[in-house]
Formats: sequence, structure tokens, C-alpha cells
Amino acid sequence: MSVDFLSVLSKRLGIDAADYFTSEVEGEYLIVRPRQYLGTELFGKVMDVVREFDGSYVSAGKQSHFAIPLS
Repeated sequence: MSVDFLSVLSKRLGIDAADYFTSEVEGEYLIVRPRQYLGTELFGKVMDVVREFDGSYVSAGKQSHFAIPLS
């Protein structure tokens, strides 16, 4: 799913998501971490896609990430 989700982001946002994010499976979640500061506009667009997959944003300083349930 991690590659699929980054592909979805790439297509929807017109960017190469692999340049902006890393992803890995942790337990029952796909964890997508930004590689850099996203800015308000890009963050909002990413959050819209994450919500479509019933995901959320976890604010944790440098460990902040998007968490998307796998099931």
C-alpha cells in the first residue's frame, strides 16, 4: 500500500511524492512522514487525500506524520 498511496499523492497533487515523503507500515497503519516542511497549501492538499483514506495527522514535532489505517 505504501507505494500505492505515494502514487495516489503524486497523481492527485502533480508532484513526485517520493521527493516529499517516506512511508512505512507500522502495525496496522501506513505511516507517511514528510521529508521537509510542506507549507500550508501542500499540507492542506495532502490532508484532503489522507482523509479520503480515513487517515489523520499526528502532530509530534519532528516525528509528526500522517497515519492511514491499512484495513
